[in-house]
Amino acid sequence: MNGSKIRKLRTAAGITLNDLAAQTQTTAGYLSQLERNLVDPSLCTLRKIAQALNTPLFSLIDTQDDVAQIIRKDKREKISFADTNVILEILTPNIDSAQGNVFVMTFSLQPHCWSNSERVSHNVDECFYVQCGDLEVLVDSETYTLSAGDSIYIKANTPHNIYNPSDHASIGISTLSSGAFISVACP
Repeated sequence: MNGSKIRKLRTAAGITLNDLAAQTQTTAGYLSQLERNLVDPSLCTLRKIAQALNTPLFSLIDTQDDVAQIIRKDKREKISFADTNVILEILTPNIDSAQGNVFVMTFSLQPHCWSNSERVSHNVDECFYVQCGDLEVLVDSETYTLSAGDSIYIKANTPHNIYNPSDHASIGISTLSSGAFISVACP
């Protein structure tokens, strides 16, 4: 999480903490702590902040600005959110739609859990690849069952969610195509 990046984007846009708090249904005190890296946001809150700042969601997570980076497996950034059951490991640096980067992350979903409490939709394409375990993917109103070695490609702006129906963790890779990634919750 990169709180200083949130502060930089907020101040560059001329948005006060109180204004951002109103737009994200949080408090100025909470946002101040977030900008100082004292608290970790929920995925839902981070989505709202990214939307209010008109920036890609995962650009708020990245802490690197180098032009070439090696991401060692033991140094990989791991992210978990209070409102999701997925643990993410970032495999690629900052998503930069101007450069056409693809954002890649691993996921680990615990047994009998949904990734989120609600479906999400992104303005970029997403692909899930299951390395270990089983995965049910709810896309619109259809459910697709994947096993180890299977993948599913989901077009941009399609509401979806993933579920682990098994007694063991589901582990895999998710890729997001290039674009100004904006993720929103869907009813």
